[in-house]
Amino acid sequence: MEINFPREEYLDATCDLIWFPAEVNGRRIRCVMEIESLQACCGADLGDPLPTFHAHRPAIESAAARLIAARMFARDGSIAVSADDL
Repeated sequence: MEINFPREEYLDATCDLIWFPAEVNGRRIRCVMEIESLQACCGADLGDPLPTFHAHRPAIESAAARLIAARMFARDGSIAVSADDL
């Protein structure tokens, strides 16, 4: 299984989420991390969490890859990375 993470992300401030894509064998999967989880594990500024997301992106992507490999998909087909996954 080949998993790639394009350098894209979307801050959804209305839901306090950061969305980022994974590509698995050519198929796109939406991955998400709650801003509160990023703050809990990495000290993210709740008002501007993207710098912390970028700084910890390798660990976040690694966690997402493990969840994808374990087929830990949410009902909507997305992958949710939490502080516990890092």
